[in-house]
Amino acid sequence: NTEAEQALGLILDHLSAFISLVEHGAPAPGRGGRKYIMRKLARELMKKMLLLDWNINEQLNALASSSTHGQAIRYLQEEWQRFSKLSKPLAYKQACII
Repeated sequence: NTEAEQALGLILDHLSAFISLVEHGAPAPGRGGRKYIMRKLARELMKKMLLLDWNINEQLNALASSSTHGQAIRYLQEEWQRFSKLSKPLAYKQACII
């Protein structure tokens, strides 16, 4: 498997897990306990998307318009808004490329 294939597999796995957890009552990503686990899962998903040079806003909007998993996608969109304000996403991508 190439690195891109592995990243895509991880993205699909994390997205599936995130949606399943939300559908079974998991809280929105945040601080502490289960919220922290949801945040870590969402951010790992987003880091891999960044490494593949995906436009995360576009991808999440496409999912929102074609998905029956609205709450999970809204949680991801909200987490992306928080995550993208940090300097870490860009620094993470640059560190992985070097």
